[in-house]
Amino acid sequence: MSTPSPDSRWTDPSFVLRRVLRRPTVPMEPYQPLQIDAAARERLQDVALKAQGLSTPPVAFVFGVMPRSGTNYLERMLCQHPDVVTPPDDLRELPFLSALPDMHRFEDSLARFYAPNSELFAQNEWLAYAMAGYLSSVRSSVGETAKLVVIKDPRVRHISLFDAVLPREKAMIVVRDGRYLVDSTIRTWPLKPLGRTFEDVCLEWDAATRAALDYGDTAPAERVRLVKYEEVVADPATRIGELCSWLGIDPAAIEAEALTDAPILGSSTHSRENGGEVGWTPVYKKDGFDPTGRDLGWTDKQKRIFERVCGETQKRAGYDL
Repeated sequence: MSTPSPDSRWTDPSFVLRRVLRRPTVPMEPYQPLQIDAAARERLQDVALKAQGLSTPPVAFVFGVMPRSGTNYLERMLCQHPDVVTPPDDLRELPFLSALPDMHRFEDSLARFYAPNSELFAQNEWLAYAMAGYLSSVRSSVGETAKLVVIKDPRVRHISLFDAVLPREKAMIVVRDGRYLVDSTIRTWPLKPLGRTFEDVCLEWDAATRAALDYGDTAPAERVRLVKYEEVVADPATRIGELCSWLGIDPAAIEAEALTDAPILGSSTHSRENGGEVGWTPVYKKDGFDPTGRDLGWTDKQKRIFERVCGETQKRAGYDL
């Protein structure tokens, strides 16, 4: 069963208000760079390094600009390597940066119950503690059986905080052609009269992709790497090999056949289960599967909306209109 979009809930008063006022329903704030000066960033990195304890095996994160970017695909390709594992607790996603506002409320509560805490702990420090504890647990569980642990999050909300709270870890950010990502989104979560609109989805892709590109331009190259989904699909052996080298694992350990024969998972066109929802049962029959060049079938109005909202970022990301 596909997971409902977290931004399309009538039980959320802010969503209802934005929808009634005909405002974009996608929150834009999480895609804005956080204002953290160099001293605050250095303090967070120091807190995280001290709290983590164990440093091996290394952990790498696979982010997508938004759901349907191709994070499942990239994770699956990397896990064809015999030395790569996912967390042993069957964690499928860890949206820890998306949950940042909730962590801020926790920090406020610590100060509310005991005021001096507001001076003892800097903002975002408890997120660093939380992630340090979880990663230490993961490393302890996998022990020496793996040379790399991969954790997935299909969102780049608050991505500018990544290298501050996780100063040892690496991040791969999957960027995808906006036309096909938007189309895959509305195929997975069909548009409804009182739900998100086509323009809402376009706005989110635009904001998320700009955030990814901006962060990729400023983050340390040895820690953060942008990955184009289409390039991996077109030549998985070469691209995954390059990523393995960057991640510090032997690319020769992957068999090329394992990359080309891997099943389809979670496709908006080939993974429909009973009831028509997108599911995660492996699909080995790939006839007609073309996630990067299929006919979209958009109306002229949808094409105009996409070009108006996403055109500039689409070009910046290196894609055609």
